[in-house]
Amino acid sequence: MAIPGKTEVPIAIIGGGAAGVWQAAALSMLGALDLTIVEPSEALGRGLAYSTSNPGHLLNVTADKLDAHPLEGFEPFIPWLERHGMMAGETYFPRKVYGDYMDAVVSAIRQRACLSHHVARARSLTPVPGGFRVMLDNGDELLAHQVVLALGNLKPRRLAPIEMPGLAEDPWNIPQAAMAGADEVVIAGTGLTAIDAVLSVANVSPNARFTLAANRPFMPPSDAKNVSWPGVADLTPDRPSRLWRSVIAGIRSNPEGDWITVVEALKTRTAEFWQNWSPGDRATFARHGLRHWLHHRHRTPPPSHKMIAQLIANRRLTLCRGRISSIRKAPSGLALRVGDREMTADLVINATGPSVDPRDEPLLSSALDDGLVTPDPLGLGLKVDLSGQSVTADGSPAKGLYILGAWTRGVFFEVVPIPMLRKHAMNIASEASRHASWRSG
Repeated sequence: MAIPGKTEVPIAIIGGGAAGVWQAAALSMLGALDLTIVEPSEALGRGLAYSTSNPGHLLNVTADKLDAHPLEGFEPFIPWLERHGMMAGETYFPRKVYGDYMDAVVSAIRQRACLSHHVARARSLTPVPGGFRVMLDNGDELLAHQVVLALGNLKPRRLAPIEMPGLAEDPWNIPQAAMAGADEVVIAGTGLTAIDAVLSVANVSPNARFTLAANRPFMPPSDAKNVSWPGVADLTPDRPSRLWRSVIAGIRSNPEGDWITVVEALKTRTAEFWQNWSPGDRATFARHGLRHWLHHRHRTPPPSHKMIAQLIANRRLTLCRGRISSIRKAPSGLALRVGDREMTADLVINATGPSVDPRDEPLLSSALDDGLVTPDPLGLGLKVDLSGQSVTADGSPAKGLYILGAWTRGVFFEVVPIPMLRKHAMNIASEASRHASWRSG
């Protein structure tokens, strides 16, 4: 429970999804005994991804891929599954199951440290002598010696300037009544979030028809079990074009034609390649290769892919090239323009992907105004140094302010998978412990 008024804390973690909880776990490993998380949701560790109760919303990787880079003293996912009577194998579990596992991680943290949860949203972050002032939307104030921003993804940029019945700007909070009455559904976006939206609506309205719209309407491919590609160890691409040629050669040399094998092996070294490239080469890849990489990197769990394929085969799901450029109320729902086409729909869902503009988040906007954070030049997030410490407007590290997760893609590139979150959380915990008095022993 939040403590009214002004509270001084050694370290505050802003954001209590999976990233924030793994950060707390890493800090507790290094002796932090007093931890504070600011998170508006009552449940910690679930965030957007693992708070869904829809059994059709599946993890897009098998359980074994979530256990890399474990934290000492915390039960890994597979043993936890087995202890609860679930055999891992090659199963793609509902994301709710991983949320239940995160409940156990939170309990384990509480056995190591005093964990305070302020059920509120942080609205501003400003520097003060000895640390930072964090103002919460419930009027409380935290004076933190160190801060970790583990905010996760923002909502998509709005499709329309005003609220309209039948328009769901938040793909994770689609009104039940809107789904139940939907026969014609248009979804802006064709990625994994769009697939989740299809599954959500189809679960409530089994006869709904779907149109998924994007400038490049790629549907994520299905995930598959694969073996390692040995060629990844020999790669020394000093430019994106050379990496691209090596990847194509690796796929062509594979007798099974299994591109997933190559991509899975490559992802273990993408951060290394990215950090060795020049700013110009990074910009080239971000402009020409990033979308293709993300398309092949983030795949659909096979059961979900099969359902989408059935909807396409039954002509209940079609892809449309073009963005939604206008939406207006109509006598029978919503009228919208998609590319050069006029369409009508009972329900329109915004699944265009998260905003990466820090001005769309009040806390980050406040930190920008005070020079505590700096946008990445490629628009991929915020600048950090290799320890995860924020880089200020003048190029120096913001001592005691760290950033974890999606907002660090411009530096680390591979940042969203759970194993990477744990790895980066441990790096931050190690750096933070060097400059803090909270370490026990």
